[in-house]
Amino acid sequence: MLIVLHVRTGHRWCLMGMKSNLENKNEQGHTLMELVVVLLLFSICLAIPTFSFVDQNDGREMEMFVSEFEQDLHYAQQQAMGKTVNARLDIQNNPGRYQVVVDGETVKRVSFPENVYFQYRSISPGTIRFRPSGNTDDAGEITIRSSDQFYRAMFLVGSGRFYVEKVDTNN
Repeated sequence: MLIVLHVRTGHRWCLMGMKSNLENKNEQGHTLMELVVVLLLFSICLAIPTFSFVDQNDGREMEMFVSEFEQDLHYAQQQAMGKTVNARLDIQNNPGRYQVVVDGETVKRVSFPENVYFQYRSISPGTIRFRPSGNTDDAGEITIRSSDQFYRAMFLVGSGRFYVEKVDTNN
């Protein structure tokens, strides 16, 4: 659009019969307050999903730790049977870690998440041993606890079988 301004009179003309936006004095920009309100609403809409994600992450960390612990139990048992050697998991609550030891050599160290600890119900504290047959030396139960979650690892007599399950704390 081409706007022509007459120098002496100051009148504006638009070629081709179009009105200029400059002539419409009712159009104004947004105020600073309107922009701030829109940005605030947009920020709140973005922040709400973030808060729910943070709450879910705490439980997920414990779930992933227990899953890794169970995989390490299977690994130690498989190494004991495959190499016909002794294997064990040494659990230490004080520094907050456990380690996988195969034939006297430490092959893996894992640190606990914050506020996680092991309780020994009917197994001697500290060590889960696997013989070359894959059987454990002790049968019984170990619990894995955090501030709001509770898991139980059960080791069955004479078969080398074990399982880890989440225990509902509401009952």
